[in-house]
Amino acid sequence: MNKIYDIFIVGGGINGCGIARDAASRGYSVSLAEKNDLSSGTSSASSKLIHGGLRYLENYEFLLVRKALKERDTLLNIAPHIVKESRIILPHHKGLRPAWILKLGMMLYDNLYLSSFIKRSKSIDISSHESQGVLLDSYSKGFEYSDCSADDSRLTILNAVDAKKFGAHISTRTFVNKIEQIDNIWEIQTTNSLSGESQTVKAKVVINATGPWVDTFLKDSYRKIK
Repeated sequence: MNKIYDIFIVGGGINGCGIARDAASRGYSVSLAEKNDLSSGTSSASSKLIHGGLRYLENYEFLLVRKALKERDTLLNIAPHIVKESRIILPHHKGLRPAWILKLGMMLYDNLYLSSFIKRSKSIDISSHESQGVLLDSYSKGFEYSDCSADDSRLTILNAVDAKKFGAHISTRTFVNKIEQIDNIWEIQTTNSLSGESQTVKAKVVINATGPWVDTFLKDSYRKIK
């Protein structure tokens, strides 16, 4: 194959497919290889939660939380058919941190990025709230706030579909056997496990998006680089 892609991505989870979509939409030529099916690993076994990182406020990571909240709204805007608002109950009793700290956290969460789509947080009286029947009597008050949930596998596949629409080449059941860099160009040898067909793909950049297997892939790949 004579074509030299701008980017070659290893891994068809949400990170790999998301990168492919973003890069292809910006005009880069992209090829992606997934050894199994799309979203066959962690991206089909997540918590399904699209959150802004409420707990990171404790570490004063305000910019990180703001960015995550902005991304949450972006997902709600572009994929409202699979990303939905979820109201979450945070119960409180005297043995926990002071209620005013939690209330302050909720206020920050609401205001670090003003959402166009979801409701703001509020204090609740658990004794008269619908959650009362599933909580211990020691919980008399709490807070209710919003994050979002999504069908993680479908979200991954939709990213791949969009990437393909923008011109990306998406290959499933395709193993990366060997990668090496020759004259600043990566040559990636792949094999399709269904057809047995092997080919060499050339790219300027290789992105390792193999998730939990990232270190294993790096270790195996670096052994083969000239």
